[in-house]
Amino acid sequence: MGTSAIRGLANAATAIVETVGLSLAGIATYPFSPGGDAYLALARLWGRSLFRAWGIKLRVEGSEKVDFDRPQIYMCNHQSHTDILALYATIPTPVRFLAKKELKYIPVFGWGMAVANYVFIDRSRRDEAFRSIDLAAARIAKGHAVVVFPEGTRSDDATLGSFKKGGFVLAMKSGVPVVPIGIVGTYGVLPKRSWQIRASDVTVRFGDPIPTTGVTRDELMARVRAAIGELASDAAAAAAASGRLPGRRVG
Repeated sequence: MGTSAIRGLANAATAIVETVGLSLAGIATYPFSPGGDAYLALARLWGRSLFRAWGIKLRVEGSEKVDFDRPQIYMCNHQSHTDILALYATIPTPVRFLAKKELKYIPVFGWGMAVANYVFIDRSRRDEAFRSIDLAAARIAKGHAVVVFPEGTRSDDATLGSFKKGGFVLAMKSGVPVVPIGIVGTYGVLPKRSWQIRASDVTVRFGDPIPTTGVTRDELMARVRAAIGELASDAAAAAAASGRLPGRRVG
């Protein structure tokens, strides 16, 4: 086994240890923070700590465009499990994810997601999926921000896949802006069907919020897809990684 493979497996072991430890700590916050904000504060620490341990340079751009204190929906491309870490590390306020129901049953990790008030969706049952969307809309109405991966799953090759409609139904129902986000570099950290975590520069780029009023669902989907596609473009990310675009380090 080569040096890079050994390092990749060591990084994976670090991820397991930190994830279990911080999940248990987050679950312990439930009695005095039942809404999940204390857990989510630990999750932000989790994201930054793991990226630092793996030697990943994390850059954020465009955050000045976003009022993070208001309820809204963040929509992002999905290249890797480590996208979640990147979002936790760069969104400075509590944020919940729209997640598939199966994740809820992962020991420790799934329990923590439940404590954090994630919204779980049963994709196999249309009626249950719509109930989950109603629940997410109610959470947004109470001031929560929600992250949606509109592709529904991780990309096989880092390209932007087709979008599912559920997140856009939620956006239209809640009436809050959609903040498009492009993440580049996480596919190189942990591609789909791999357990070797590699050091790679990661850029998280926030776009201008997109209003959900006065447009149809299909128009909104087209605008968000175009925005995410531009933000996640390889050419722009390469320029950012080389320092030719303004950005700041996180962590």
